[in-house]
Amino acid sequence: MASSRSSGSPETTDRLVIGVFVGHFGVRGEVRLKPFTDFPERIPGYEYLIARLPSDEERVLTLERARRHKALWVLKFQDVDCLEAAEKLRGAEAMIEMEQAQPLPAGRYYDHQILGLRIVTCDGEELGNVREIIHAGPNDVYAVGQRLIPATHDAILELDPEGGKIVVRERAYLDGVEVR
Repeated sequence: MASSRSSGSPETTDRLVIGVFVGHFGVRGEVRLKPFTDFPERIPGYEYLIARLPSDEERVLTLERARRHKALWVLKFQDVDCLEAAEKLRGAEAMIEMEQAQPLPAGRYYDHQILGLRIVTCDGEELGNVREIIHAGPNDVYAVGQRLIPATHDAILELDPEGGKIVVRERAYLDGVEVR
């Protein structure tokens, strides 16, 4: 039921945001990455990452090595050889091309596969389209108009990206009314 978030911001269908650079590590050009991906163990396998700087400039960075450091990853890129060069990446989103992405396990979806899907109750009532995915707590939450729908097996009966819709429980359930 869960989406595989790759971004704190909307993603496109050709790139996935896997994290954000939060600063340098040491003085030799290593950069700390806070991962957003549900699969951070894949990071060392990427040949390159694309950094989208806060100015919207993009840079392709060839990955030399990557290692875990507590909840973060420490990355070393070619041509980033000093503290100042690493610090220029602070705040940049780290992205991969969709071609670099590995298939997700069954029942998992990338955010861009869910954003925009129609939400329909089991009795056919149209509630709107998913405009945002909130990644908080144990499950994601889909924002549909002013309504927040938990991405749980209890609330979502069918998730069909190919069909363009998500079928959810009846409105009374979503509104917190006891349903018998």
